[in-house]
Amino acid sequence: MTEIEYTREGLNALRAEHQHLLIVDIEHTCDSENTIPVTEREVIELGAVILCCKTLKVKDVFSSLIKPVKYPKLTKFCTTLTGIKQEDIEHADLFPTVFNRFLVWLQDYPDFLFCSWGAYDRVQLELDCKRHFIPEFHCEQELNIKKAFAKIMKIKPRVGLKRAMDWLKLASDGKHHRALSDAKNAAKILNLLLQPELCETNSKNIRLDVDALVEGKVHIKELSSAGFVNVSSEKKALHPAHYFKELFLPRLKASGLSSEDIIEHLDMSEEQYCDFLNEKVVITNNFAKKLEALTGMRVEFWLRAQSKFHD
Repeated sequence: MTEIEYTREGLNALRAEHQHLLIVDIEHTCDSENTIPVTEREVIELGAVILCCKTLKVKDVFSSLIKPVKYPKLTKFCTTLTGIKQEDIEHADLFPTVFNRFLVWLQDYPDFLFCSWGAYDRVQLELDCKRHFIPEFHCEQELNIKKAFAKIMKIKPRVGLKRAMDWLKLASDGKHHRALSDAKNAAKILNLLLQPELCETNSKNIRLDVDALVEGKVHIKELSSAGFVNVSSEKKALHPAHYFKELFLPRLKASGLSSEDIIEHLDMSEEQYCDFLNEKVVITNNFAKKLEALTGMRVEFWLRAQSKFHD
């Protein structure tokens, strides 16, 4: 796959080379306890938007629910997250039928550049293609809009789609975690990134400092005065995840961060994040730095808590 230059100039050079931008988003089977292995996840909704490269106007959209076969009953976590109901899925077509309909739809829009918010959507599509023994969805190039947003706006760590929409003061189109809605919202962000005059106007209200990632976050001095920092005073050594869940997680969520945002800040997979919350992850220096950036609590705190837990 050809490497993409993630600058505004690089993106516009790509735009000049293609007729259409295909923005794809999928929703898949999931569970908060990770009882569904990553390799056994299935697409339950496919959404896509076609942008004209010349005008950056939406030319067409595609949306369809898909009935899963490996785990046909959606978990409560999945229905709550997506809003997709079991009865809706029961009457949906299977993946091969929907994917073929998607490919037929795409025939009207040749010479497209595949785009998505993050790199996982295409991976999941390939998993489902393999599962159903149909040809994989091959792309010469793949534009990661999340990466483009982070690079061009000079934001680190990368943020979730909802947070990016908030930063750019863009109105959300539909419900978060629905395939077509997320594809439309990702298309809005890409549209701005490709038009510097619009992006600069919107970015005047963006706070790019670390505090902007977690508004009203807990600061070290606040915790010190509350007597939470002195880990050595604990009678029972607790895993660092205990402090994260009890002291920081409620405040992070109250500040507007979703679980997806937190996972992205920590640069973890959903499975790794669940393992961390279940106290199965050892805190390394690198991970402690990510926790510091997210919570404001120093690296030393997390490493000391880990050391005492092992002792």
